[in-house]
Amino acid sequence: MGTTAASVLDERLSKIIGDWTEVALTTAATASVAVVSTNLKAYDDANDDHFNGWWVYHTDGVNAGQDRKIYDYATAAGSASVRGANYAAETSLATVRFSRHGYDAHLRAINDAIREVGTDVLFREIEDRSLVTNNILWDGHLEDFPSSTTMTFWTANSATIAKSGTAGLYRGARGTFSAKVTGVITSDYIYQSSNTNPQLLDLKDTEVNLYAWAYPETANDATITAYTVNSAGSTQTLASTTACASAKWTLLKLENQKFNDDLTSVEIRLGVASSTKYVIYDNARVTGRYIHRYMLPEPFRDGSISRIYIQTTGDSDYPCDDLMPRSWDRIFNWDIVSDVDTTYRYLYLPDTYSSNRQLQIIGTSPLSEVTTFASSTEISGAQVDLLTAYAAYCLFRDEEDVPSSEDTGRYISRAQRWLNEYYRLRPSLKMIRPRGTMHIANI
Repeated sequence: MGTTAASVLDERLSKIIGDWTEVALTTAATASVAVVSTNLKAYDDANDDHFNGWWVYHTDGVNAGQDRKIYDYATAAGSASVRGANYAAETSLATVRFSRHGYDAHLRAINDAIREVGTDVLFREIEDRSLVTNNILWDGHLEDFPSSTTMTFWTANSATIAKSGTAGLYRGARGTFSAKVTGVITSDYIYQSSNTNPQLLDLKDTEVNLYAWAYPETANDATITAYTVNSAGSTQTLASTTACASAKWTLLKLENQKFNDDLTSVEIRLGVASSTKYVIYDNARVTGRYIHRYMLPEPFRDGSISRIYIQTTGDSDYPCDDLMPRSWDRIFNWDIVSDVDTTYRYLYLPDTYSSNRQLQIIGTSPLSEVTTFASSTEISGAQVDLLTAYAAYCLFRDEEDVPSSEDTGRYISRAQRWLNEYYRLRPSLKMIRPRGTMHIANI
């Protein structure tokens, strides 16, 4: 399944409701409220005020993203005057879109449609292999980024974090990510603590193994460290000494480390020794005890799981380091549980498994909402017709309060028309969900 950009969804929605006008400016924007394009004369029926009350959206150039309402239009020069502050002056000729409802209203309708259609009809199919058996870390594969510079379960000491999806700079399936950690001070790091992940405290009085893949800018700049504090105030600082060449992936190892008893605090740190230099990290894991509960990868927290498999063989020293495992066994009787406040969801496996094996999760997740002109959602082809039909319904439904009282009926009827069209298309264009797993209770 491919993806479709917001720019294309806006165009498709505009065209099906008869609201599509896109032209290039013939005079570059100045520090004024004027939009000038003689190309508009082909659409204005030679009438002044033809576009009054319409909206104009800049798709590119310095003013890209500006969505302004027109209050006056003159056909002689193809000039529209808009509400709001002056545009920024530019030298290039931008492309603009004119519509009766505005790009922002179209985008709201598209996102309403994404949410309301639901995963029974349109969804993104997910195959996730980021979980590793008995890895007590949450988001060990460093995938969960609320923004490009922040992570959900990993915190920066002083270092900066950058989400990296560049080919060759992650250790996982295609399309996954890694964390680029740049030192601000000497011996900087990011860390996951027992305050965030209380399960780390269960490693008390346990022999622990720590691993992480590192891609340092400078040789030997990467270190994985465990820092613990116990109830008596005694601390441990256990650091790897694995040599790691610059600009190459190396598996850092810190093995057979005995944690103190009665722990009150644990931090797992991924470090960079030199300030201003970076280390890219991926596939970090901490093992030492059998675990049954795993933090669900982010795509499944609002989605659903169909099947789960466990890696059975591997060619690497540790099977989970294979980039494309060849052998899997299906897992049955798994369950999904939630926190008391339902913030996070967990995968519960009733059986125990040997460590350092990938878990393959297959399921679905809601489509991504579109936020910018270039952002995209995970559908293509005929499914776009289904989504935009429902988006048209959402647009006219939301616009019912805009027209005058005598004109409201026309908007209501258009909303109903597009809802009917959506129901007409749905049987043939809805997506087929992946086959699931029968759940049999353990007795």
